[in-house]
Amino acid sequence: MSKGSPILLTGGFGYLGGRIARHLLAQGKKVRITTRRGPESWPDWAKDAEVVRLKPSDDTALLAACQGVSALVHLSAMNEVDCTTDPVGALEANGVDTVRLLQAALKAGVGRFVYFSTARVYGEPLIGRIEESMICRPVHPYGISHKVAEDYILAEHAKGRIQAACLRLSNALGAPADPLINRWTLVANDLCRQAASTGKMVLKSSGVALRDFIPMAEVARAVQVLLEVDGPKLGDGIFNLGVGHSSSIRDLADLILARAEAVLGTRPVLERPDPKPGEVADPLDFRVDRLAAAGFAASRDLAPEIDQTLILCRKAFG
Repeated sequence: MSKGSPILLTGGFGYLGGRIARHLLAQGKKVRITTRRGPESWPDWAKDAEVVRLKPSDDTALLAACQGVSALVHLSAMNEVDCTTDPVGALEANGVDTVRLLQAALKAGVGRFVYFSTARVYGEPLIGRIEESMICRPVHPYGISHKVAEDYILAEHAKGRIQAACLRLSNALGAPADPLINRWTLVANDLCRQAASTGKMVLKSSGVALRDFIPMAEVARAVQVLLEVDGPKLGDGIFNLGVGHSSSIRDLADLILARAEAVLGTRPVLERPDPKPGEVADPLDFRVDRLAAAGFAASRDLAPEIDQTLILCRKAFG
């Protein structure tokens, strides 16, 4: 990756994108962000980046945005909630628009393409040993549409036309760069918001299910590693992105309770349904060996991200 060339981020004002963009800027990288949003809604930190306003379906604008770029990180996608109600739109936004961007990147000579996919390409529920060599059986429009995009990207990677890394993200946890980013339905963010605004946390489930939670700061750090690692270490281009350690949602809730007491000064009340008789969690072993081989190992410490989220919630909602 050329040191003087900008890194292109699509969805750079989104939940993951905002944190990744700010991390890269803090590392002294030049960042170019594409967005559909007007300047009146751009965050204050956007002044440190180059921002290009375009529609993802505009091939000419996409090609122009890719000019002079050595690497790009593609984050723009329809979220899982909207994919549920609009599967055709999911295929267009997550599949077709990704292929449009890929074609523009190839024409512009972009060297590396980092794509944010999802662990939901493996199927649901996510249980057992999950490694990249598995056959994918996605069942949700969110996973299906991301798998379509993966296939196109990985095909060009296999041909040697572009170096690619498809990141199958487990569960990112952390504060958004902007409280207006609507990702407050995610379990950790929801619990932090409840704790800061009501002093009570209500779980909708018993909380026994296991997840692989990765701090947002570690997600951003992984991106930087995969942007800079030597091409051969990308292998076939597929990487699970997590910490390689599972914890229950109840464990997460207990940690948020403890951090809320430390950060907010009061311990929220936790309400949750009791586990059903005999209810136990299915095991989850989310393998991250390929990332380790590429030179990245994620911290499992969730407390700093929870603290940041609680502070943000207190300012925005409390």
